[in-house]
Amino acid sequence: MPNSRSIPAELEEIPASYLTPAEQAGQMVRLDYTTWESFTYEDKLQQLQKTAWVYLPYGYTDAQQYNVFYFMHGGWSNETTQLGTAERPSALKHVIDHAIADGKMKPMIIACPTYNNTSPEDSGDYENQMYRGEI
Repeated sequence: MPNSRSIPAELEEIPASYLTPAEQAGQMVRLDYTTWESFTYEDKLQQLQKTAWVYLPYGYTDAQQYNVFYFMHGGWSNETTQLGTAERPSALKHVIDHAIADGKMKPMIIACPTYNNTSPEDSGDYENQMYRGEI
């Protein structure tokens, strides 16, 4: 069965107004959780406290089902890089708010976790990547 969606012929420029806070703004919620350092999940040698920031769309209710998008950062970054925090939302968070309000995007939950392990600077440490066998 052919896909009913198509790739646009050209990209649209993000309107400048999308870079400012939206009237119908979603909220950024901090999620603190306990996990294990990622070098040896199975051995559970070192317990870690981590934080993820979660975007909940405007009008969010737990009675409705939403798609969930896990938005991972890259090197030299952390869980606040992509969408910011409740106190300091990023311009991309504003873009998402406007896109949802204008019907260009379905309301969704966006989880921004971190893969930083034992230090907030792990994503910039090439020795950690070599230890994991990723380089």
